[in-house]
Amino acid sequence: LSTQGADGAYRLSPGARVRFVTDAESVQLDIVSDIYGTYPSFAKIGVLVDGAVHATITANQAAMKRYTQSLPAGAGKVVEFVVGLQAKPSSTILGTFIKMITFPQNTNTSISSGPGGAKLLIYGDSIAVGADATNPATEGWGYLISEDWAGQTIQEAYGSRSLNDDASDSTARAAFVAKVAAASPSAVWLAIGTNDYGLNKWTAANFGTAYAALLDDLHTALPSATIYCQTPVAWRWCNCWGTTERRSRRHRRRAAAIVRLWRGRMSSRIAR
Repeated sequence: LSTQGADGAYRLSPGARVRFVTDAESVQLDIVSDIYGTYPSFAKIGVLVDGAVHATITANQAAMKRYTQSLPAGAGKVVEFVVGLQAKPSSTILGTFIKMITFPQNTNTSISSGPGGAKLLIYGDSIAVGADATNPATEGWGYLISEDWAGQTIQEAYGSRSLNDDASDSTARAAFVAKVAAASPSAVWLAIGTNDYGLNKWTAANFGTAYAALLDDLHTALPSATIYCQTPVAWRWCNCWGTTERRSRRHRRRAAAIVRLWRGRMSSRIAR
């Protein structure tokens, strides 16, 4: 899930990794961080060496800047750069993106392919991309799952996202399902809904109707995929005993009820 912006930086999904095998002891990254002006603490790229967290590159400006990162000595080490958190506070998805990676001349460096196998696509909001982690790129739960998942993981997620953004009507829902299906995941994890009630996007009833329709459409498009449904997480920092908390309970209960009904219907179809 990648596009190249007008600034030349590659808009990779949160948690996406760029992997090399190298004997270099330093590397330069040209980074654009349009999230810096809004959420400067999230303007980060993770650096892994041989599967372990080596460093975090923190952007200190929005415009393109070249950052130099030291690497440990040794030949044949695997160096990975992990894209961090993204958010959409208004009409544009903001994040920290890599435009160019430059290794020193006269070093042995090659691009390394990622893991094969089953794909897990995570659909969610800021929680899914690790907004409460100190270093979302390497501490968010999407990244932690990728460490244990025997295959590839894709984070189709960003801060402020809601189901209403992608499934407010049949046209929007069809476009979203087509995007998910194009990634050919063998499993889809739905971690969405917190902002639907937290930002008061729609009623619990309308949320439940859209959630059920999304399940049907995903199953039709990806009949062999496993679909995991995570109950929307409650907002703990809000007015927990006020209107927002009551909306939270209604949305969470509706999501759970829809999943139970949907599972029962699917079981009935299999039995037939």
